[in-house]
Amino acid sequence: MSLDWDVRSCAEKDFILSDDPEGYRVTEAIIFSLMDVGMRALTSEADAEEFVRRTAVIADRRGGTMLQQMRGGEVVDQEYTLEQVRRRIGLTTNVGPMNRRQFAAKVAKVARR
Repeated sequence: MSLDWDVRSCAEKDFILSDDPEGYRVTEAIIFSLMDVGMRALTSEADAEEFVRRTAVIADRRGGTMLQQMRGGEVVDQEYTLEQVRRRIGLTTNVGPMNRRQFAAKVAKVARR
């Protein structure tokens, strides 16, 4: 199944699809991270906060994020900021959602590996 996404409801859609370092690179990472954390959309401030929380938990357990940048010739993981995610409120995908209990079970499974 393809991963479909839509930013037409995002207030800053032109910026988040731009070549700016905070533009499409971050948007694409967030889209794939939504799949990783089991969230279908970012439709509110609460969703943005939950996304940042879940990605931090996954990064802590797994030891990395999907958002990376070059620093001094090295690729380094970068945690999402709430501001980066807020700019993308309105983003929707076709990701299968996980409630908090399902997400906690996934985290526990990752931690056992």
